[in-house]
Amino acid sequence: MQKIMLLGFLVPLSACTIGPDYQGPPRLPALGNTGAFLRADAASVAHDAPVARWWENLHDPELDALMIHALNANGDIAVARARLAQSRAQLGLDRADAAPSVSASPRFLYAHVPGLDLAGAGASSEDLTLYNLGFTASWEIDLFGGQYRAVEASRATMMAQQASLADVQVSLCAQLAQSYVDLRSLQHRKLLGEAGLKLIREQLDLTRQRFTRGTVAQEAVERQEAVLEEATAALFDLASLIERRLNALATLSGEQAGSWDDRLSRLSPLPVTPDQTPIGNIAAMIQRRPDIRASERKLAAATARIGAAKASAMPRLSFLGIIGVGGSSPGKLTDVSDMTALGMPTLQWGFLDFGRNRARLSQAKAARAEAAAEYEGVVLAAVGDAEDALSVFHYSRRIAEARARAWQAARRSAVLSHSRYDAGVLTRIDTIDSDLQRLKCEQAHVEALAGVTRAYIGLHKALGLGWSD
Repeated sequence: MQKIMLLGFLVPLSACTIGPDYQGPPRLPALGNTGAFLRADAASVAHDAPVARWWENLHDPELDALMIHALNANGDIAVARARLAQSRAQLGLDRADAAPSVSASPRFLYAHVPGLDLAGAGASSEDLTLYNLGFTASWEIDLFGGQYRAVEASRATMMAQQASLADVQVSLCAQLAQSYVDLRSLQHRKLLGEAGLKLIREQLDLTRQRFTRGTVAQEAVERQEAVLEEATAALFDLASLIERRLNALATLSGEQAGSWDDRLSRLSPLPVTPDQTPIGNIAAMIQRRPDIRASERKLAAATARIGAAKASAMPRLSFLGIIGVGGSSPGKLTDVSDMTALGMPTLQWGFLDFGRNRARLSQAKAARAEAAAEYEGVVLAAVGDAEDALSVFHYSRRIAEARARAWQAARRSAVLSHSRYDAGVLTRIDTIDSDLQRLKCEQAHVEALAGVTRAYIGLHKALGLGWSD
């Protein structure tokens, strides 16, 4: 009956949890309306919910295969997963700390006690042997919720690590896709550069023939040789950039540099963006973006630590229980009728701490204020990133359209030049100039198309896509 009364007294005490309770992230007046994005272009984006695996809308099997491989083998993701595992283990440890602790404590004692010589009477020494098998239980009653708040903070920290893992996935997907698009653009530009180099060599040969006949000066030959060397150097630069992109793709996918050379060195079309891209709205982005989720969970953890700091200043009630059997011989270990039991509740209250608890509470409150300010900064920066990405995406499409028109005009000009050459009006050098201009415009068009796809990738990174629960 006494035990039941004690438990009935302890249970309501352990249900008293000191606040503050976390009420969710703060509202940000600076954001105002969290509806549609300001820079959204109705012609190229839709307000439908976006998809996490956005790269699949580019319809490039090689890119899809790279993404799957990288998400399973990338080193940064492995590091983030290990950190998440540590935070989960810490949560388990904090939960276990709030539970009673029971330990077995078998003991053997042998003592040789000398006799006492009182008044010269003399005394013989004695030997003492003791066998004991006991169990010790200890439990600190969570009177004011300090342990509960510690578990709450640990859980929020673990969820922040989950969001950090997702943030690494977002960055990885964007970085790998950017490198892949760069590779395809560079390969096409190199092919066009090689075609231009052949034309420049032919132009140099014709210029040298003219110089031999005395129709042009040596200066024209030197100028044409300089053009040839510049074109050759540009091709070397493109070749170097291609190898660096191949190395980057291998590293990002968790492989040794050069591992993807055979597979990706073959020329392949540039990934083409869809006509319309779903982006959702600002409120949905705030809920989804991993860095915002991580910052919000850190704020929740900081709030819980205020309660833990308050509880640490309150009285602490712990309970120690010992039970054991034994005696002077091993046979006594099985004699349950000769049992020793001890129960000892202890109340502690460090009421004179010279301001330590007050300082801990002030520190916890300041940490929460820091976390709240950091959350506001992360949200505003994220909205700014998204608006910037939408602006870049909109104008990259306009640039690509202008480059396409310039390329078409250069193609028509080259066709007309060849017709006039066939009619004997223009020289071969003149048609080469037109062909070189056409190749130059085509290179610019290829780079503009790659710019659209890069902007598409950057937009999805800004929206916090590339991961899923």
